[in-house]
Amino acid sequence: MFVSAVNHGFDPDRYLADFRLEAMGEIHLPGYAEDGDDAGLPLLIDVHNSPVRDGVWSLYAAAIRRLGATPGLSGVGCRHSSRPAVSYLSLRDRLPLPNSLSALAPDW
Repeated sequence: MFVSAVNHGFDPDRYLADFRLEAMGEIHLPGYAEDGDDAGLPLLIDVHNSPVRDGVWSLYAAAIRRLGATPGLSGVGCRHSSRPAVSYLSLRDRLPLPNSLSALAPDW
């Protein structure tokens, strides 16, 4: 949602606020590369060798405040790995959580 919002010029927080979350089972946490399109506007590319950045963490925090504990899915570290391209992660155990999220995840 964050990458799409930047690439298509919409507000990710507003989109999330209007998004029907009840059917959501997991949330993709993309690492991304920054580029620009032909018009010079920002273009983010979802990649599997980049850490999850603050804007994505912030959107994830807003989502789990509404949903409660929800698995995160990230491909970080999978690009040069023999593991499948996408791997399920226990966020508390595998990804360093920003302080703002750590307080939201004490029971995971």
